[in-house]
Amino acid sequence: MNAVTIDFEQPLKLRPQSEDSWDLSGANFAGVYLWTIQSNDGFRVFYIGQAQNVAYRTRQHLKSYLCGQYQLHDPQKLADGYLDYTFKSIGTAYEKTLLQLDVQRELLNAMLDKVYIFAARVEGEKSARCTIETALIDHFKKSEVTKSTIENPKVSLRTLKMDVQYVVVAKENIVGLPDKLTV
Repeated sequence: MNAVTIDFEQPLKLRPQSEDSWDLSGANFAGVYLWTIQSNDGFRVFYIGQAQNVAYRTRQHLKSYLCGQYQLHDPQKLADGYLDYTFKSIGTAYEKTLLQLDVQRELLNAMLDKVYIFAARVEGEKSARCTIETALIDHFKKSEVTKSTIENPKVSLRTLKMDVQYVVVAKENIVGLPDKLTV
């Protein structure tokens, strides 16, 4: 059986350093990525994805967050180990809409400050990335430590039986990250 290393590099901070400087050049590669929130025990994964270009896909995700197309999570609750999709609103429909926008703006700012993205290069076809992404999602969803924070509603289709063992490494402590994956 072949052994290949998946190396999750130093995390990228989601919030740009300045309005005109958001350097994602370190992620201009095909691979798998983990969206994480920093907690007391390391980085907690809440979303796993794959992309032909991780930097480009990260920008797409950020655009969707900024346009209100994605659910926002309370970063402190994520750090504590669970997802929270609840927006509390009262009053008329107009007041609810305004309150929801205020809550979303507050949560978005909090998330931008606390979300880190880890990415690992994966050579080869999209099917290889999808297979690794699916194996990671399966692992995190089955783990008692991490299953309550993973938001992936579905997994990519496994299209390859690769018969490859991956050694998974990261320079930072990513809660629940497996040492090995066999796909």
